[in-house]
Order: sequence, then structure tokens, then C-alpha cells
Amino acid sequence: GHGSSRDKRNASLVSQRIVQSLHQRWYSSNSDSETKSHRDIKRPILLISQGDPLEPTGISAITNQVARDLGIYRCLVTLDEDIDPEHSIKADRDNVQYEVKYSRLIELLSEEDEGLVPRLENAIDLELEKMNERKQQQYEESMQNNNGIKNNEKHKTQFRPIADWYKDYAMLQEV
Repeated sequence: GHGSSRDKRNASLVSQRIVQSLHQRWYSSNSDSETKSHRDIKRPILLISQGDPLEPTGISAITNQVARDLGIYRCLVTLDEDIDPEHSIKADRDNVQYEVKYSRLIELLSEEDEGLVPRLENAIDLELEKMNERKQQQYEESMQNNNGIKNNEKHKTQFRPIADWYKDYAMLQEV
């Protein structure tokens, strides 16, 4: 799918850092003594992950490893079929306890904060606009540096803005 990553980070190393950070947050040194006390967490902990296919490196491997290292289940969020028909099919379901479609998660989040989704969409639209401006500028600079290109060759290398599907994956990542 469009959302698969080229992320080559080592899952074990990244997971170790994440788990260490979470343990520091969840356990705090008591100022009166050196003993550590567990934070008062009343609900089960779930790791929410987007429906990337399992790869040996990158975010799908990292989320799997973090869940295993913490001894917790994952909640899988996948794009609806009308956005990407293959996203759910290819999603890694190892150690997944709950699964929810993107549209349902949007509904749930909007019930809690009706302004959240519009704020995320606006922020993503602004970032995509900046990315397209940078891409356009790089394109124009490369065309100026190659001013000897014939018109027909120049036509082949027209500027292409970031694809429309990119926003769907950016929203999935942010929610």
C-alpha cells in the first residue's frame, strides 16, 4: 500500500529506548526513599498501531517489539476499504486484541473533542502545502541548473505535487 514505510530502524534497539522511557515515566523514585512505586494506572494499557504490513525493520516491527517487551496487547487501526482496499488485508495482526477502522476512531475522538479532527486536518494541510512548496522550489532549481534541456525533455519532468493519498496516511498516523 501507499503507507508502507522505508523505515530501516532496528526494532530491538528502538524498542529498548521506548520501553526504558515508558518505565521512567510509569515508575518514579519516591523522594522519601529509594524504592520505586508504580504509577496508578487503572485501565489496561494498549499499544495503538496503524495497519502497516509486518517488516523486519521499521515501525511495524518496532510496535510489535514494544508490545512484547511491555507484555501488552496492540489495538490495530486500519484505513477503511474506500480509502485503501488493501490496507486492512496486509496489516500485521500479531498480538492484536482490538481492531478498529479509521472512520470509527475518528468518530470516537470527535465525541471527546469535536475540534480535534479539524485541527489535525488543518495542520496536515499546512504541512503538505509546505512540502509541496519545497518540492516545487527544488524542481525549479533543478530546471534552472539544467537550462539546456529541450522542451520535450522538460515536459517529461513536470513538477508533481505530493499525491492525494498521502493525506489519508498522514491523518491515520496522527489520530
